[in-house]
Amino acid sequence: METPSFDKWKLAAFVALVVAACGAICGTNHYVSSKEAVDDPESRQKLDVALTSLVKQPRELAIQLVPGPAGERLLRHQHEPHLTAVDVLVLGQSDADHMSAEFFRDDVHFYNGFISNSYFAYQYEVYDALSARGITPSLVLWDVRSGFILQGDGTGCEPPLEGAESDPAWFAGPPFRSGVARTTAPWWTQFDSLLSLRQTEHSIEALTAKKAATKPGDESMAVAPFELVPRAGPSPAYRWLADGSRVYPGEVDGKLPPRAAKVPLTEPLGQRKVRPLQAKRFGEYVSRIVKAGSRVIAYAPPIHPDSYADPAQKGPIEAFSAEMQSVLRERNVDFCDFTLEAAKLGCGDQDFKDELHLSRACNESIVRALATRAALGRDTLRGLVTRKILAK
Repeated sequence: METPSFDKWKLAAFVALVVAACGAICGTNHYVSSKEAVDDPESRQKLDVALTSLVKQPRELAIQLVPGPAGERLLRHQHEPHLTAVDVLVLGQSDADHMSAEFFRDDVHFYNGFISNSYFAYQYEVYDALSARGITPSLVLWDVRSGFILQGDGTGCEPPLEGAESDPAWFAGPPFRSGVARTTAPWWTQFDSLLSLRQTEHSIEALTAKKAATKPGDESMAVAPFELVPRAGPSPAYRWLADGSRVYPGEVDGKLPPRAAKVPLTEPLGQRKVRPLQAKRFGEYVSRIVKAGSRVIAYAPPIHPDSYADPAQKGPIEAFSAEMQSVLRERNVDFCDFTLEAAKLGCGDQDFKDELHLSRACNESIVRALATRAALGRDTLRGLVTRKILAK
């Protein structure tokens, strides 16, 4: 006979399962909401209004956005026309998101064009759009994460910028420069049973007896997932600043909120090998940038030391570094590999949001190291960063 105590455990397990299921559906619908906003002309128009306000009040405002390459590419695409000059441009995936205008002199125009979980083609697209308007950055800092070049058996996809825009490899949409619109219906339109985003949020609020938080900002500018919000103070959502960088939930003044648990590891899973196609295509995009007149410094950011505690990781990381050095040496471009140098840079456990994402302070250390170790672009960089960074 089952005891009342066991019944309580069953009830608790059932409630936990329901909450988890609603959370998963809510996460899916946040993604769907982001994709719908990208495809909706009215959403794009409202985002442009919000960007206009952001550019006018960079110290007071930010834009809330669900992370992801679709929404982030739209943000870059619509933000770019608001930029009148860019001296320093940062490219890369999400681990470059805390590169900040604060590292550079007040007279230096800085823009962080990172795009989460993206191809080099999507990253280069940011530079390409600026170049098309006659804006040529003096310096491009390009973050190349070791885990992107080292995946699985060494094979992978990296589409070329020209041609085959309908190829499914363009998972976040074809290049904006192609002018090619989406040719197939979005995948989520096939699932009529998906609850709306508001329904799932309401369900979670009811189950957890949590009241919906009042969202600050001008409601006339609010459009899921984009919303104009205050820059200062903690926030439960990701925020995107006027310099193109990002603030994490709970982060205040560059300080990351403490983690509740150890960093979950993803980078060292499986046998990793260099993906030569990715490295080759990266070199091709670097050549375009150099030809356009910009100096490039490429670097690999540090990953959490637990990621390479396994001695088996040393070989693949060394192979990655050698491949990148080979690709960039012939293009007269620096490559500084900090993958294994978190401690050397002074980046401690508190500087890692997770395995890959770094605090603003750790990114400042990267800039300082580049100003010393970049053999070819060092002088260009040193002429742009603040005295504070050089003096440390």
